[in-house]
Amino acid sequence: MEEMLVRAVMLSAAVVGLVGVCVGGYLQVAKRFRGATTIKLGAFGEIKTPHPGLAIIFLGLFLFVCAVGLYSQSRKTREIEEVLDTLMTDTAKSLYREFHLVIDSQARPITPESFRRPEELIVLLKRLDPENGHALYYEGEIDRFEDRCQQATDAFLRYVDIVDSLPHVEKDGDISQTICYQRAHGYCRQRTGWVLYLLAHRLYWQGLEEPAPSIKKERFKDALKKLDGSRRAFYPSVFNNLIPTNALDEAVNAEIRALDGGDPVTNRILPERAC
Repeated sequence: MEEMLVRAVMLSAAVVGLVGVCVGGYLQVAKRFRGATTIKLGAFGEIKTPHPGLAIIFLGLFLFVCAVGLYSQSRKTREIEEVLDTLMTDTAKSLYREFHLVIDSQARPITPESFRRPEELIVLLKRLDPENGHALYYEGEIDRFEDRCQQATDAFLRYVDIVDSLPHVEKDGDISQTICYQRAHGYCRQRTGWVLYLLAHRLYWQGLEEPAPSIKKERFKDALKKLDGSRRAFYPSVFNNLIPTNALDEAVNAEIRALDGGDPVTNRILPERAC
């Protein structure tokens, strides 16, 4: 929509410029007006002419040249963006393959050396786009598989902060994984749902480990918010990894009810890992 608006403005300027040239030419030839005309332009100062037709021709040419220049610059910018988008999507697909070559063949925790190639691709993506969703997501996943839980949480929270500010066209669509790797900037419903699910899982773990009841309750409440966001992002599907979405929801609510004076939790679900 924004690109269409820019094109419309440039086209309008070009048309107005051409009309100005035509009208000015007509006035100049017909010599229908006499007297000095003053043109005030910020970049050129004041220009006086006894022929208003010349003034209109000058302004028309000025508008037309500006419009053509802006269009040419806009076209070059789009071409550069298309090249960068292709590079980022190709890099993201390579990152997916390299990441899974590691996690599909090694048990956790995985050593940092194993992720050397994926991390090189993450660095490249961040140089092209500091807020790239592919880079933030895989950065968090690598930290998670290396048991650096706080670093993983920081990367995932950054992803969530950015996706919340994006227009719908850059983050919505179907819930397939495919659509994420068709987008250069790497934001999609499945990934957003998964990131929020992982954050909810982490908060549940932190709530279980927290000794202070008030902080424990806040952790569980935040986990429910993240879980609700995961459901909305990934609707109508849910995740069944780690602790399944519905089971995690029930476990968190049971902990909150116990903290509020209800029955104590007897069949507590314990996460296998902290993150």
